[in-house]
Amino acid sequence: MGIESKSQNIQDYSLKNFRYLVVISLVVILILMGVGLYIVYHDADTIEQHFINEFNEQQLALAKQVALQIEMEIKNIKSELDYLASMDLNSRSSLDVDKIFQAVIKHNQNNGLIETGVFSNNGKVYGNYIDTTFKGIPNSKIPLICNNYPQEMTMTYTRYNMGQSGQQLSCIFWITKIYNTADTVKLYLHYDLKRLIGKVAGEISSGRTGYAWVINEQGWFVYHPHDVYVGEIAYLIRQRYIPDYDLKKINNIMKNDMLAGKYGTNSYHSGTYGELNTSVGKLIAYAPINIDFIQDKKIWSIGVVTPVSEVLEGVLGTTTRHIAAEIAIIVSMFLLGVLIVVYERRMAKYLSRRVTEQKSYLTSILQNTVEAIIMMDKDNKILVWNKGAENIFGYTEKEMIGKTFHRIIPPEVDANQELEKIHEEVATQGYIRNYRALRLTAEGRRITVDLSRTVIRDDEDDIIGSVAIIKDVTREMDVEQRMYNTEKLASIGTLAAGVAHEINNPLAVILGFTDLLKDRFKEGSSELEDLKIIEKNAENAKKTVENLLGFARVSEGEQESVNVNESLQTVISIVESTLIHEKVKLIYEIDENLPDVSGDTREFQQVIFNLINNALAAMKGSEGTLRVSGWVESRRVCVRVTDSGIGIPDLIKPRVFDPFFTTKKVGEGTGLGLSLCYGMIKKYGGSLDFFSHSAEDDPNEPSGSSFTVTMKFAYSYKTEKGV
Repeated sequence: MGIESKSQNIQDYSLKNFRYLVVISLVVILILMGVGLYIVYHDADTIEQHFINEFNEQQLALAKQVALQIEMEIKNIKSELDYLASMDLNSRSSLDVDKIFQAVIKHNQNNGLIETGVFSNNGKVYGNYIDTTFKGIPNSKIPLICNNYPQEMTMTYTRYNMGQSGQQLSCIFWITKIYNTADTVKLYLHYDLKRLIGKVAGEISSGRTGYAWVINEQGWFVYHPHDVYVGEIAYLIRQRYIPDYDLKKINNIMKNDMLAGKYGTNSYHSGTYGELNTSVGKLIAYAPINIDFIQDKKIWSIGVVTPVSEVLEGVLGTTTRHIAAEIAIIVSMFLLGVLIVVYERRMAKYLSRRVTEQKSYLTSILQNTVEAIIMMDKDNKILVWNKGAENIFGYTEKEMIGKTFHRIIPPEVDANQELEKIHEEVATQGYIRNYRALRLTAEGRRITVDLSRTVIRDDEDDIIGSVAIIKDVTREMDVEQRMYNTEKLASIGTLAAGVAHEINNPLAVILGFTDLLKDRFKEGSSELEDLKIIEKNAENAKKTVENLLGFARVSEGEQESVNVNESLQTVISIVESTLIHEKVKLIYEIDENLPDVSGDTREFQQVIFNLINNALAAMKGSEGTLRVSGWVESRRVCVRVTDSGIGIPDLIKPRVFDPFFTTKKVGEGTGLGLSLCYGMIKKYGGSLDFFSHSAEDDPNEPSGSSFTVTMKFAYSYKTEKGV
């Protein structure tokens, strides 16, 4: 019994220990399962948060890009106003002014331009031009408060009630143009903000139903896909439509961050677009739209939002698979490992695909921007060359990737020195803004560009490259150069008039006394010959003085008409013998019965005669071709003189119309010819333009020059003046 009892005790002890082991094992398994489930839950939550953060960063990049595009759209508006302000509308005919503004409306109609016009300093309307295809605003003139604003862009908002569909918000941009103390006008452009901003922000698609909206510096919605929000204060209109929800967070985001011009990401609860009575969680990324080039600098802000549920749709399925994988741990660790590997691969592919899609979208925006956007590495080799760069410079992306800027810099510019200067300034202060430079296109055409460049840094603040935005401003520079030439001619003319009058008086005395002294000496005497030499040189000096006086003359001349055909025939008959002697072939292509133009017949003939003489001088020593052409274009008569001479090099083209500038030898010319011609033509509202190709710039192309005189019809000059 003792032995059996002892054996039984041992069995009971073993069973008891086994039961303890089972219980402990069950507890350990339950603990491990709980830990596993907690890890799975925590991992899923971490993945969700990581996914949300990544998605919001992508939205922020998208918001920044769209903000940049909207800034560029408004900069284009400023360029239009600057262009209109640079034109002397007060001296143009009403028909020309009407054409200018109608062309502006047609050019910007698709961008949201609905109205443009001119106001005087006392509120009088000179012109009011409305896009007749736009139905939202009646054909009435926009009232403006005409204060004495400085000559920089100003803006104001107008709201229109559209009935049940909400409001329509537009914006008026204007600029003050001062012609003189008694004549100050305001040029304005009136834009429909929904069309202006909607063409960029309206295309935003973040997630499945995500969208974008824009608020201005006052907190108004200037753009929203739901029309009832437009023109309303953002943090008030939401409360009106979803009063049962707490909107403090989104209101604080707008007031403290967005209206303060900050970048950022966040989340909030608000109504769903299309279901205003429902509140859902949303992710938001916002970026400022800096309109700092107008008076009282404005800051708008764009918000890109997406429902959180859409972002987490894929992650919720992932969480379910994690829980199933944890249950499978109990069955087989191997199966769990397989499931984890499969899951990670699928997640990696999913995230990679999403990143690729977003990258493709941003790349599409970058490539299709109108301005040239170029990205370089730290060695200044090109990494990105968009469509805008192709349109401006003519080189394809394939031709420029991996290259430097040397091939687009003209040979007369020291490329290494200029690129080093830009590189040093960008590296020192982090950017360079509005740098004007001369560049060369693929066709060999020289253009002037406006360049802004900013460095790109990595997470450790090391420079890894830079990005440049380039705009072709050749046209604007030409306008500025013409204005500069006009002012320069006026100032030099005033100086020349004073000098000429001071010299004319002693010359008259010299010639008078020379004439008296000639009577005292016999013909053939040395004294008489000396006096003749004095008289000849005094006469030459007198002619130079007369040229100076002609250059300085500021009178308007006789407002008479010029018979272009008869005047050209007269000049040709005078130079015909010279053409034969110089063995120059004449091609005469003048339309019959050209209309009369405003001007002085003698001065018009002098201009044509000077242009032909210059052409013959350019062809001297060669059997060249002289072509004289005349035609009617845009209610003006055009006469062109073309030669096959040596041409004008690019380096001296800006000085062609400068007084006293000449490439002829001493004694062959004074340098006043083209200056006088320019002044005569401008006096009657005409223009004198030229284009030339020199063998010095490109010996492989034929050389020659063409000067074109453009004059207004005679009746137009008399009847159509001013705005």
